[in-house]
Amino acid sequence: MGKRNFTLIFLAVLLFIMPGVLYAGVAVTYQLPTTGPLPKTYRVTIAMAPQSDPDWIVATFVAGQPRTVTTANNGAFTETWNGLDDNFMPVLPGNYVAKGIYMPAEVWKIDGQYHALIPEYKMSITDTWSPTSNNDTKYPYIIGHIFDYMQDIQAGPNGKCAFIPGYHEAEKAFYIADLTKPNGYDQVVTAYNRMGWCCGGNCAYDGEVMWVACQIADPPYITRADGVPFGASKTALGTPCTYTNVMPPDMYGYKYTASSRRVLYAVQPAPLNGILVLNGDTGATLKAQAVNTNPRSVCPDRTSLGSKLIGLYYSTSLAQWVVGSINLSNSGDSNDGIPQGSWTQLFVLSGFSNPVDIEKDTAGYYYVTDPDNQRVCKLNSSGVIVYTYGGTAQTPGTYDKSLFMYPKKLA
Repeated sequence: MGKRNFTLIFLAVLLFIMPGVLYAGVAVTYQLPTTGPLPKTYRVTIAMAPQSDPDWIVATFVAGQPRTVTTANNGAFTETWNGLDDNFMPVLPGNYVAKGIYMPAEVWKIDGQYHALIPEYKMSITDTWSPTSNNDTKYPYIIGHIFDYMQDIQAGPNGKCAFIPGYHEAEKAFYIADLTKPNGYDQVVTAYNRMGWCCGGNCAYDGEVMWVACQIADPPYITRADGVPFGASKTALGTPCTYTNVMPPDMYGYKYTASSRRVLYAVQPAPLNGILVLNGDTGATLKAQAVNTNPRSVCPDRTSLGSKLIGLYYSTSLAQWVVGSINLSNSGDSNDGIPQGSWTQLFVLSGFSNPVDIEKDTAGYYYVTDPDNQRVCKLNSSGVIVYTYGGTAQTPGTYDKSLFMYPKKLA
């Protein structure tokens, strides 16, 4: 923590409150130091107490308010007390004194507000996402406690990605990182408020807009991380949202350049067993596209962006997990992004008991997470595994960074 000295000041003010008199307010004048370079800002707190018992605070009518000393005001300030106590009730008639404290304050870059104490990073046991002890010019986006792993990550077409942590009690919870920058803390370029959440969920990102799905609400809902209204409903905290039948285990967002239309695809397991297609700007439902059973994940076909959607779901007829695709309208009009026809099975996932996520790269290869086997598999267009990342459990008491620990989400 940065050190800040503070001084207790007693204001030479004696007020007499008369019964039955309606006060517009009582002026309390005080003086702040004018020493040192000006302007200089302090946070000021002023309280009222009975003259007979100055330790009994009946009203704190100025609480940590920033006041800036300039050559023009010469450090002289006047506040107004309305004669009410901290319960907004009139105080008893009698004599009252004002007392207060002030502390030098600076603007904290994190929230743009004046603070008397500014945190400074001194050390970290993590990797290069945290600043070093001699590099306190790096301001953290994560304020508070995060107790869990990153819950979801989604990459946009511009080299940026969005991610969301698991359980957290942080001020910021939804982040945008620039993967084109060198690995380090400076990769985090945007952070959004958590909107009252304490648990993670899933997210989608089209390179401009980030959508988040809350996993602890009943019913679950989807909203925009930037707070722009999304849907006709509202959460318990008043955030505009779109409610869903069940928590989406995966989402994908895409913006069509020609029509400027945003589309959000939210996976919906039973009872819908399909993909909920939403207008990415308004949250309105465009279509509910059925899938066989228990859909797990969707991703773009990066060999033909905007024209096909890839899906990971369970085939009841085959009693196996399969990968399929469905065509999307891409004609530059209001139908952009709407699924056309039905799903086409591409291949069966052999040897996967509980796959979670799928992605497809620009070369046509597929990547599937297999957490039960601690691996991520790279497959060709026929579903044949051509490379396996991980696949071996960690040895107790050691940690091998080349191995996975229950990998789930891809970007």
